[in-house]
Amino acid sequence: MVAAYEDAHEELEDKQTPGQPWLELKCQDIADGKLKAESLKQMISAEEATDDRTPTLRFKQDGSLGWSKSPISEVAPPTTSEQLRYRFKLTGRLWEMIRLQNPERPLLKDYTQSVWLKHVEWILG
Repeated sequence: MVAAYEDAHEELEDKQTPGQPWLELKCQDIADGKLKAESLKQMISAEEATDDRTPTLRFKQDGSLGWSKSPISEVAPPTTSEQLRYRFKLTGRLWEMIRLQNPERPLLKDYTQSVWLKHVEWILG
């Protein structure tokens, strides 16, 4: 999805790219046909998602114990207008990636990145 976005728009750094946990969640929502508004804490970049947490001891599928590092899937909610602007820009990129990957879906036809950018400018000026 990132490659399709970069072909259509611009090359992205990890801090500008929506994180994989968030992207997978939204793709699953679309597959289920149940779009839900995401929490501001779920609006995570690829850079933030790759910061590994401290390894934790978990049960594996076979029942044995093993160490695991799970990617971060939530961040602190924005506390400033610029942090909110950043999260909304990530959201715009996320939906643009999904739209480019699913051009046949009528719901996504006019759901472009520019819609999100106009929305954030309307809110924050």
